[in-house]
Amino acid sequence: PNATVADVAPAATVADAAAPAGTVVDSPQTVADTPLPPPTDAAPPAAGSGEWPLQVQAAVGTHGVGVELLMDRGSPVAAFQHRRLREVPLGGGMSSLRRAEIPDPELVSMAARLLAALDWHGVAMVEFRDGPDGPVLLEVNGRIWGSIALPVRAGVDFPRLLADLMVEGTTQSPEPVPGTECRNLELELRWLIAAVRDRRRQRRVAWSEIAAVAGGLLDPRNDFDVQVGWDPGPSVDDVVTSLVSIGREAAEQLVSARRTT
Repeated sequence: PNATVADVAPAATVADAAAPAGTVVDSPQTVADTPLPPPTDAAPPAAGSGEWPLQVQAAVGTHGVGVELLMDRGSPVAAFQHRRLREVPLGGGMSSLRRAEIPDPELVSMAARLLAALDWHGVAMVEFRDGPDGPVLLEVNGRIWGSIALPVRAGVDFPRLLADLMVEGTTQSPEPVPGTECRNLELELRWLIAAVRDRRRQRRVAWSEIAAVAGGLLDPRNDFDVQVGWDPGPSVDDVVTSLVSIGREAAEQLVSARRTT
């Protein structure tokens, strides 16, 4: 069923005991077991002091799921959910292709409870991974996130909703259009490069999939983060910037390879 903001459970107390510095997590924790660190006024350790706490997490899941919320002083007023379909690097990273989903009431509730415990005001994206024993919390992006174009295209315009909340003190709770997809041009190009290189080693990606992704870049029916017909300036600039960035990186790698031979 489609989850509305009204379906989200009331805010729950989140444990404020954090794992000691240096703890190694042998198995992934579910969201319900994930503690929040206690508040502190202590200054962070100096860079290079070797005193920074380190936490090692197990690799988990194959798909990343983002739950995006607009919170009004700890209360959710708008929700959206997307699934990562392709990531760079291939083993997990930034999403190059994502799809809007019908919000999962359990995930929305988990994300809202976490943000409510922080009395969050504004937007945030809570990121999960599909784990063997349920969803696993990865991180919280307390800002406008990189794939913001997807919810906007799917009918949940978070920037506008956030502005309305801050200026007018109230906003709407629009229903997203599930199945909407959006691509990032530069990351899709980097995915293609990584997939072709991978063919020489582990062969995890089929040539048919590589061809389909390449063809999708030329399909005018597909949506991209920046490329839109009604605003060609940023569209062209992003194409040029992406090609320059990838070309510069390739040239640096070529020079480095020659120096080592």
